[in-house]
Amino acid sequence: MLSAWPGYLFGTHADALQDYTNQFAPVAAAKISAASAREFHVAGEAELERRIRERRIRVVVYRNWVTAPPFARWGAALAAGRYQLVATVQTARIYVR
Repeated sequence: MLSAWPGYLFGTHADALQDYTNQFAPVAAAKISAASAREFHVAGEAELERRIRERRIRVVVYRNWVTAPPFARWGAALAAGRYQLVATVQTARIYVR
């Protein structure tokens, strides 16, 4: 499951992506080399979008929580991956493939 904020996973049985356990992973990945990002298990924004487009993630909970670039802009990837919006809870949107 890809959750834009790990707090959305509390009280569920869902597991966060190993390299996206908090919303600042892409910020950290943007500041280090690709090799270091893999070593430290932090996904960059382009990698997350690629996984969404390729439908590698079953459930995506999306809301941009990041206050520093790169910002999560998953809308185009969700459309390209043909994800369906199944629920909106406050400002978070839940998509499934």
